[in-house]
Amino acid sequence: TVGGPAIAYSIRLPRTLNRIAFFNLDASSVRVKVTTPAGVTIHDKTEGLVARDPVGTFWEYVFTEFAFTPNVIVAAPLPAGATLDITVTGGAVTRVGEIVMGRDTPVGTTVAGTGLGLVDYSVKQRDEWGGLYIVPRPVTRTVSLAFQVPLEGAARVQSIMERVSSRLAVFYAGEGVDLWGTTVAGILRDYDLTLGHAICDGRAEVESLA
Repeated sequence: TVGGPAIAYSIRLPRTLNRIAFFNLDASSVRVKVTTPAGVTIHDKTEGLVARDPVGTFWEYVFTEFAFTPNVIVAAPLPAGATLDITVTGGAVTRVGEIVMGRDTPVGTTVAGTGLGLVDYSVKQRDEWGGLYIVPRPVTRTVSLAFQVPLEGAARVQSIMERVSSRLAVFYAGEGVDLWGTTVAGILRDYDLTLGHAICDGRAEVESLA
């Protein structure tokens, strides 16, 4: 959706949820307000999306342009029957790529070794003279989430991964604003969990839809 200074949504929740994921935002803030059928506001919070890359000098601080965090996870009580009001505010033009709502299911603790990548579906070939022939096609993002879980939770994790296999899901390494680019709405490509004496080491390979 592309709009002016603000884009507003009002949604009647069909079932009880607890997370909202926003993707590909071009905005300065997101406000989430939840009102019960009785008219009682149970949640009203604004998430700021303005960010600035680390700077080393005062000149860089003054003249470096602000950036906007494109992806954010918002935790909120979302009971069935309540009204969810979302207001996305930007500058002259505000953009919203995608909004996904669901129930949060913790898998484990994200650890060092988590990585980012890309899959380029473009065709890149060279002819007999060395000339390059390119057919641009979509590029998807990949995230390799390394995590740990206690041994007694291994069967629970296995059940979760079976449930989300071949289904659209949102995967993320941590709560709130995504600082590292690890939040992905996509599919589980691969998953592995190594059983240990007390701690299990796992890895989930995820690919975005677009």
